[in-house]
Amino acid sequence: MARASRQTTRPTLGPRCADQQHDRALRGKDSSVSSPLPCTLSTNGSLHQIHQNVLTGIQALCTAVMDLGLTGETDDDALELMDEILNISEGQVDLSEDKDIGNKLSSLWRDPAIQAAWDRRSEFHIIESHAAYFEKMDVICAPNYEPSKDDILASRVRTTGVIQEEYMIWGSKFVIIDVGGQTSERRKWVHHFDACQAILFVAALSEYDQYLFEDNTKNRMVDALELFEKICNEKLFKETHMILFLNKRDLFEQKIQHTAISSVPFFEDYAAEGRPENDKDAGMEYFKDKFMEQNKTKAPFRKDVFAHVTCATDTNNVEHIFNACKAIILKDTLSASGFMA
Repeated sequence: MARASRQTTRPTLGPRCADQQHDRALRGKDSSVSSPLPCTLSTNGSLHQIHQNVLTGIQALCTAVMDLGLTGETDDDALELMDEILNISEGQVDLSEDKDIGNKLSSLWRDPAIQAAWDRRSEFHIIESHAAYFEKMDVICAPNYEPSKDDILASRVRTTGVIQEEYMIWGSKFVIIDVGGQTSERRKWVHHFDACQAILFVAALSEYDQYLFEDNTKNRMVDALELFEKICNEKLFKETHMILFLNKRDLFEQKIQHTAISSVPFFEDYAAEGRPENDKDAGMEYFKDKFMEQNKTKAPFRKDVFAHVTCATDTNNVEHIFNACKAIILKDTLSASGFMA
């Protein structure tokens, strides 16, 4: 989610990919937007983060092999290698310099037990988009590896507390406030939403069959719907517009081919209403309707909700964000001038 103040601002999302909902607030002076946001990404710090994502991802899969009883799918040598990798702590190795560790990680990714765990990834916490890293670990662990734009956008950094960053966009300074979406972090950012013009709420479409990192009994999509309902109908935000981004479209389109929405206990009504299974468009519309149903506000104070299906790693999607924000700002301006009720 994101927040924008009632000053002459233009709210949008920063270039970093979010695993769960986040609050981002952006202030700027730009007043005319006609083309996608120009975005320059720095590799400073990204290399270490990508390497850490690779290591923690393989470690999560190794743990899943043990927890899911998949040890019979591989041999003793592979199990010993998994133990070795699990004992590596953050910062202990440099994947660019330790070629042996890079080779071991690549070997494990190809292991049948690890692949069996990956096929059951909805049962434990792992970042699905990091499969792109696992498929090219030989490149990522090479001494001369330089992260591409897509590599940087796919990296994941867990936000704790409230982080403020500044960006120069079209010669104007934008200040982005980024906060954690995990349940343990929410009490730290709720107060940032007072007197805001718009809230940007980001939920991952692909997580309809996954569970929270901090509570493996709570479905992520259900949690997102409940949080959206709470914020959308909060009295303090009765005049605050909601911009909904149903994110991770690419992963959703892949997942729905083999994981039917109605097979998830919380969403059996998908099939009951006659929607075609394994249909990405029907699935997107279904979840969009689910979020829209959470808007309980009534006329004459019916809240506007602007919904978009997005892919955060596709920088062209930023144009949708700016267009939604322009519509909100224009409507507010016309209302303040008496041209709209």
